[in-house]
Amino acid sequence: MILFLLLKPFYFLVSIATHSIVLNWMLFTKASLIVLVLAYCSILAECSFDQAFEEYIRKHYPKNMPSPSRRKRMLISTTRGTIGLGNRMLAHASALALAMMYDYSFHVHSPDVDLEEIFSLPDLRMIIKPEQFKKLFKRNRYNGTVLHLDTSHDARDSDWEQITCGDGKFTADAVIVNGGQYFVPLLVLKDELFFRRTFLDLSMVYALIAKRLFQPSVSVTALIPENKHILGIQLRSFKHRYDPDQDRQVLKCLESKSLIANDNGSVFVASLYPEHSEALKTRLKGATIKTISSFKRQSNTVEQYKYALAEMYTLAYSDTLLVSPYSTFGYQAVALKSSPKDTYSLDVRLACRQVDTVEPCFHRAPTKLSCVDMKKMKS
Repeated sequence: MILFLLLKPFYFLVSIATHSIVLNWMLFTKASLIVLVLAYCSILAECSFDQAFEEYIRKHYPKNMPSPSRRKRMLISTTRGTIGLGNRMLAHASALALAMMYDYSFHVHSPDVDLEEIFSLPDLRMIIKPEQFKKLFKRNRYNGTVLHLDTSHDARDSDWEQITCGDGKFTADAVIVNGGQYFVPLLVLKDELFFRRTFLDLSMVYALIAKRLFQPSVSVTALIPENKHILGIQLRSFKHRYDPDQDRQVLKCLESKSLIANDNGSVFVASLYPEHSEALKTRLKGATIKTISSFKRQSNTVEQYKYALAEMYTLAYSDTLLVSPYSTFGYQAVALKSSPKDTYSLDVRLACRQVDTVEPCFHRAPTKLSCVDMKKMKS
C-alpha cells in the first residue's frame, strides 16, 4: 500500500508523457480513489478509534437492550463523591478502555450528581442511576455474578493483579470499577495489540476517548465563549490557598517563551482563586483577562461541574495553553486540545516547558505485579 502511494505521482507523470490509457485508468478509477481514501484514513488514529467505537456502540447498545437487572457482561464505572471532575473523567475513560478491551458494555454510576446535566454521552443507557445501582448491588437484586475492583489512589496490588494478570478475561457477569485515576498504561501492557489496533497512536488514547465520552451538554456548551483566546492559563495550587508565586512563574514563562506579543490579546484564566486573575490583569497591562467562574472549595455540585467542564473546553480552544503540572483539571484541557503543540506546563526549574504528550499521568501505579516488568511500565 505504501509503495503504491509513493509511486502514484510517478505514474501520473508517466501518463502525461506517454498518454498511457492504462496508467490513467489506474489513477482515476473509482476503485483507485477508494484505495487512496482508505489508505489516508488508516493513518489517522481518530478514524481508527471512531470506527471501533461505533462498532462497539452498535454491539453493546442495541434497541432491544435488556434491563440492567438482566444485563450480562456489564462494566460499571463509579467514583467516590469526594473527588473532582478531572479525576472522575480519568476514571470513567480508563473504565471504558477496560470495557472495550474485555468486550463488556460500559456504564457509569455517579452517586451525587446527574451526569446528563454535564455530559452529552454517546448513549443515555450508559447511565446507571443511583437508585438503580443501590437496588441492584446494595440490595442484591442483580441476577448474576459481580466482581468489585478498586482502581483509585488507594488501590491494592491485588486489584491491579486481577486487571492485568491471568490467562483469561473477566468471567463475572458484572464488573464494578471504583476509580479515581488514569490506569490505561497498565492496560496497554496487558494487551498492547488491542490498543494499537483500536487507537493506532498510543499517545492519543485518552484524547480520543475524551472527545467521544465527554462531549458537553447543551447547558455547558452555552457557557463556553464563542471567541477563542490567544492564551489559556490553568492554575492549580496544591497548597490549597492562593499562591502568588504561581503568578510570578506564569509571567516568567510568558517572557521566556514570548507567548504574548506586547501583552495584547484576550487571556482566559481558570483557577479556584480569583486573585490570580486580578494579579495577571495588573501585570499584563494590554491583555484582556477573562474568566467563566472562580470557585472556592466547596462540596461538589452539578453547577460547579458544569462550569468546570466549560473551563476545560475554553482552555482547550485557546491558541496557546499553559497548565499546572500534575493537575487532573489541566490534563483534561491538554487532552481536549489534542496536540502538545503550543501547550506548556509550569515547571519549578524552567519556569515552563512544552509538553511532549497529551496522555495523563498514572499517579499511583502498583508497586509489584507477578506478570509485569515494573521498570518497563515506569518507562
